[in-house]
Amino acid sequence: MSFKYLINFFLTISFLINGYGFAKEKKIITIGYFVAPTFIYENDRQQLVGPLYDFIRTIESISDYQFVFEKFNHTRMSHEIKLGHIQMMAMSAKQLENEYVINSEIPFMKDKPYLIARSDFKLNKITSVKQLENLTIGIKQDAAISNFLLENKSKLKFETSASTESIYLLILKLLGKRVDLIHGYSSHVFIYLARKNKISDKIKLVEIPGEYSAIYFGFSKKLDISDRDKLNKLIKYLLLEKKINLTEQIKNWDD
Repeated sequence: MSFKYLINFFLTISFLINGYGFAKEKKIITIGYFVAPTFIYENDRQQLVGPLYDFIRTIESISDYQFVFEKFNHTRMSHEIKLGHIQMMAMSAKQLENEYVINSEIPFMKDKPYLIARSDFKLNKITSVKQLENLTIGIKQDAAISNFLLENKSKLKFETSASTESIYLLILKLLGKRVDLIHGYSSHVFIYLARKNKISDKIKLVEIPGEYSAIYFGFSKKLDISDRDKLNKLIKYLLLEKKINLTEQIKNWDD
């Protein structure tokens, strides 16, 4: 069963239930997100799109929850979830778990860690931190980074970007030679943007050591435990039982 068919099926069932007056009032859950094509982002018509957005809407269609989306940069989102103003983060990682955030029980995807370089960068693979000496790596402020970079953070030079559009800005910094390399938790975002902006010939992926990076949903610890449990069950139901493959959808997304 295709993902779009599955969404239409659930939305039809939801409509029929609502139409006959059986639906109860839905609980509103505010989800913080940052712009991350191809996961979740605004298209040219300023509409939220992406496989992750569709997945969340599918959860909504089979649950007692109504999701409201708010855009933030990482720093602001961490602040808002700490205050309890938002109840979920659309994307989280092990590094982002703290006294305010707990991740979903399972990740919705895993991705191999890479750096992104200009096409004339001499290396295709990094095997030692010494190969990155005297190079500036662009990253998103307060975002998760690969274990290899995290473990060697004191030996490396970083330049951060804090905008809600930080992924776009990092690519501009790279092409403008303001940084030597850039890093994001998922390479698919950069691959998509390069293809979309017709600059695929200007950048390349550079492999770095480390295990696959897992990406989760994040829950505010102020969210009621019963709600968190329900949402975890719904996430596992769609990923494990309905076998929705977000990794493949994100990898192959084309709007």
